[in-house]
Amino acid sequence: MRLWSAKPLNSCLSQVMTLPWTNEDGEAETSCVLERIEAPVPESKPCPLGKVQRACLDILRTLYREQQKQSAPERPCRRGSTGTP
Repeated sequence: MRLWSAKPLNSCLSQVMTLPWTNEDGEAETSCVLERIEAPVPESKPCPLGKVQRACLDILRTLYREQQKQSAPERPCRRGSTGTP
C-alpha cells in the first residue's frame, strides 16, 4: 500500500481577495486563491537502506501481517451486510 504520490502537488498564489466580512477587530477578511501548476518532477535516485533500516522494515512488515491475520476473524460482518446467514 502506497501512502504518497510520486508527483508533487504544487500551487502558486494567484491573487488575494478581500471578502465582504470583517473580523472581531473590524478589519476586512481576506482569502488567497491558489492555482495548480505543473512542476517538473525532480530526478531522484532511491537512497539505499542500511542493514539496520532493512531489518527494522522487515520486523514492521512481519508485525503488520500478524496483526492483519489476528484482526480478520474479529470482524463478524462485512460492510453493508446484515449479519444474517
